[in-house]
Amino acid sequence: MKIFRLILYLSLGFICSSLLIFLFGNRGIQEYKALLEYRELLEKNIQDLKAINGKLLEDLYTLKSDPESIALKARELGYFREDERVIRVEGYIPLKGCYEVGKIIRKVSSADQQSWVFNLFTLCIPIALYLFSYIRRKNSRYGNRS
Repeated sequence: MKIFRLILYLSLGFICSSLLIFLFGNRGIQEYKALLEYRELLEKNIQDLKAINGKLLEDLYTLKSDPESIALKARELGYFREDERVIRVEGYIPLKGCYEVGKIIRKVSSADQQSWVFNLFTLCIPIALYLFSYIRRKNSRYGNRS
């Protein structure tokens, strides 16, 4: 009878642990939802990078084909023709044509940090079930004697 109880509590502990790992573990449903959100963030970042790439390709094409755009870009960089006059206004800071380079997205994983705590908790479930039933049996034995 004791072996049957032990097997029963180990089985219940295994089922509870499996369910907890399935729902909240490193590869559980919550981690899956976090990965889906990360995937959407990466897809949005890819679309932004494609838009930046398209703008850069357009700028490259205009610089290759249009001499006026080359002159405008040279003026932005501070180069002028010999016959041009430059008027500088005190306190005015001209806007520089900066290119956006995109952003680096890193995945923050907290699963490695919580893994050992979660595994320890799931291993303690069968022990807790066994101790609970043991205390309950002891209390019921003492309760029947009085």
